[in-house]
Amino acid sequence: MSYCWFVFLLGIISIAALGVTDYHAREAQEDYYDPSRSGERPGTFIGRGARLIGFKGIISRRQHRKLIRGFHPTTGLRMRKSAGRRKQDTAYDIVLSAPKSLSVLWGLTTDPRIRRKLERAFMVSVRKTVRRIEAATFTRVGRKGDPVAALPLIACYVHTTSRAGDPQIHVHLVVFNIAARPGGKTGTLLSRPYYVRKMAWGALFRCDLTRSLRREFPRIEFAASGFAAEIAGVLDGVMRHFSRRRRDMEAAAPTLASMTAAAKEVLALKTRPAKQPAAPLTELLETWQREGRRLGFGQPQIDALLQRSRTQSVDKSRVLQAAFDAALEQLTERQSHFTSLEMVRFTAQAATGRGVSGRQVERFVEQQIKQSHQLVRLGQFKGQVRFSTPTVLAEEQRLVDRAAQLADRPSHTVTSLGLAARLSIDSLSAFRRWTMLDRDKSLNAEERTAVRSIAAKSGQVAILTAAAGTPKAETLGRLAELYRAAGKNVLVVGQNPAGGRRLGDATDTPATSLATLLHLADRDRSLVAGVKHAAKQLVREAAGRYIGLRPFRRQPLLDGKTVLIVDDAQRISTQDMARLLKHVERAGAKIILAGNIDGLQAIDRGVPFAAFARRLPT
Repeated sequence: MSYCWFVFLLGIISIAALGVTDYHAREAQEDYYDPSRSGERPGTFIGRGARLIGFKGIISRRQHRKLIRGFHPTTGLRMRKSAGRRKQDTAYDIVLSAPKSLSVLWGLTTDPRIRRKLERAFMVSVRKTVRRIEAATFTRVGRKGDPVAALPLIACYVHTTSRAGDPQIHVHLVVFNIAARPGGKTGTLLSRPYYVRKMAWGALFRCDLTRSLRREFPRIEFAASGFAAEIAGVLDGVMRHFSRRRRDMEAAAPTLASMTAAAKEVLALKTRPAKQPAAPLTELLETWQREGRRLGFGQPQIDALLQRSRTQSVDKSRVLQAAFDAALEQLTERQSHFTSLEMVRFTAQAATGRGVSGRQVERFVEQQIKQSHQLVRLGQFKGQVRFSTPTVLAEEQRLVDRAAQLADRPSHTVTSLGLAARLSIDSLSAFRRWTMLDRDKSLNAEERTAVRSIAAKSGQVAILTAAAGTPKAETLGRLAELYRAAGKNVLVVGQNPAGGRRLGDATDTPATSLATLLHLADRDRSLVAGVKHAAKQLVREAAGRYIGLRPFRRQPLLDGKTVLIVDDAQRISTQDMARLLKHVERAGAKIILAGNIDGLQAIDRGVPFAAFARRLPT
């Protein structure tokens, strides 16, 4: 039997497709949870799907094994067409984790009532997530396979410890690949809606959890911490002490904080120890409480933390509006358009710990979509309705209009007479190539047309498009040669230093990266700035922090003789493209934007190159 993990996020929520396994059944106790025995508590059926089919209470190991294979535990009948197939996804493990501060309080408190309240708040939020899973469950029916709303069959496994033996409350919602329709018929469920909604569910779960905790402990306070909203007052040193898995990962990779989610996932699997049988909970609690007292965080500190002075009442409408505005600002910093699920996710993140529930966030976003003037409906993309804001659309329209104006302004034209007038060996060679361009066998017909069009007819902005994978170095190299022969200063710009150097070497042209170019172009070049620069360098030199005395460059990087050749221009965001065109226009320079419309697009907001290619001569 195999346990196949495909985890897409390490954090408050993750989704994994399961192979044929009874992992959860093996980990859970057969009998009702007994804190004096080792192992976790048994799984239970949860949600309306199980009730519809007739399952309730504790799920036994036999039931788990049968359902994971797609068979009815009692009758043995197939509950989906793919029952018994090993290569078919048999279930989806949706893991919801409590913030570390909650788990620490749960493990360190000696008051059973506090432990029950913490767990109750957590489970209330889990049940609300179950309802969202049910609302996003569909199965296909008929010859065309039309999606129809259905109810999933879910088993809930509550775990209280991590692999390292630290307190870590989390729940495995094992959604079997079985969906029940009204009338009792069952079939395979559609998993894509789960993955699409995963991030929004995580943010809404955090909202629900902080709201539930505040209901149990009216005086509790929260402090934002990354994805989670930690309970304020739990010492960082205490949480770190009970986070041995994170410490192991940091020891293996000191740059853990700056790693991507995918890299963290690989590192977590690489450093993950083998699963060891858990000690009885009574022993674990005694050990955790003893370590907590040694760290200066015992029951008196926990009582003081949960009995703070009462906070002021919450104006929910104001909180929701502020969270929605913050979500829009955050979304439009990186994206030109977004979905309603992304609005829900970012609004919930901004509202977490501020006294509102996930359902209130969902309703508020729905209301804003219908009524708000801050949103513009764009249409569907990849099956989801996309939205933008009037500000973003106006900014993008201004950028396209500016590019069109620059493209219509003749600039840096190469002519036979101009090349001949230079009277140099390089210019004569370029003159010969230019006059015999139509018979140049080193370029194909399209490349010859592109070189002539850009060099002789284009404006301050010129667009060169090519299919993905098509080499552009020969065309750009010929353009660089012609402009140099015409007395222009040619500079190649890449999306990163390595890319710039590769194209620069191929075209025998100085190169830099886009970030460096924009940084130098934005620099203040006044006399006062020069004096400050020199003083800063001298102070560092005197302090022994030698970095090399670099002279302050007052001469502008771009001027009327500059020709910029920008490669992979499709990867430039709206903001960077606007900065780039502003400096080109101000200096009177020329820019050649070369890219692939169907290539890798900008990570940050917008795809201006594609818009330019549709509107401007290319």
